[in-house]
Amino acid sequence: MLARLTLLGMGIAAALAIGCSSAQTETEGERLGDTPVPPLEADADPTAPANVQTSAPTMVDSPLAVSTRDVLSVCIETAEPADAGLVVEILEELRQELSRYPLEPTAWMEQPLAELGCPPPTVLNGQPHPQGESAVQVEAPSPHRLFIYLVSEDDFSAAFGDSPFGRAGEEIFCPGGGHVCAEVTTGVYLLKLDRQELKAAMIHGLGLLALTRPDHEGY
Repeated sequence: MLARLTLLGMGIAAALAIGCSSAQTETEGERLGDTPVPPLEADADPTAPANVQTSAPTMVDSPLAVSTRDVLSVCIETAEPADAGLVVEILEELRQELSRYPLEPTAWMEQPLAELGCPPPTVLNGQPHPQGESAVQVEAPSPHRLFIYLVSEDDFSAAFGDSPFGRAGEEIFCPGGGHVCAEVTTGVYLLKLDRQELKAAMIHGLGLLALTRPDHEGY
């Protein structure tokens, strides 16, 4: 009888030990954070960098034209870094001049960028402008608001005649693939990189028409 009681007691102790071990394992699992990871949203791109916008561009009420542009960026079709520096200098001059007009926004012109190299021009096809204009319709507008081209005398004359500079639409954008489209990227064309002519071309290319008025004291 004593032996049976001893064996019975040993069995009960073993069962209690197994139960405690299971409970301890569950508690440790809870402490280790066995919480299900929520799935990614359906439209999330796990490979996209965190600081890059992945949403479709939209039109905005700003001279930058589209939502994917955070700063004013200009490209110039040249291989000389000094030319890009000249563009930035002129942009800063234009921002200061535009600040004299209280109704003209200037925040979009702060910390401008200029890069070497532009997409192919759209109007150098031997036809006079604007009859020969062939702006490209795009779904993702260029980060550059303005393209600056230095072209040969023959190409310039064929497109713009004897004008001091040329201006043409380079990209048009139709939000949502609709039928309402707008020019969002402009190109300016010059024979040489003369500072005054470049500045005048950039004024027209960026639509800073307030600076073409004789009164620079504001309005």
